[in-house]
Amino acid sequence: MSENEQIILLLVKVVKNLKKLRKQKRSRPKLSDVDYNPADWGLMEDVFKILSISKSTLYRYRAQKKVCWDQKGGISYYYLPDLLKLKYRCMK
Repeated sequence: MSENEQIILLLVKVVKNLKKLRKQKRSRPKLSDVDYNPADWGLMEDVFKILSISKSTLYRYRAQKKVCWDQKGGISYYYLPDLLKLKYRCMK
């Protein structure tokens, strides 16, 4: 096999891997993660203070997967680092 053919095969593999990566969902942290830090999670009231949004907007963000959240014992917790990124992205 010539060097050019090897390069072409390698490029084909790279493109296939990129397509697989695009299809994979971004893994979101969960409260049950081994390395979870309780300080990184906040209640709904914390979200209202950080983002200055209404309850309906928060639920819309949840449906659109703009905010990371998890439930434990019937209480919703929100991942604060993601909320801060969202806040600063919207401020630009």
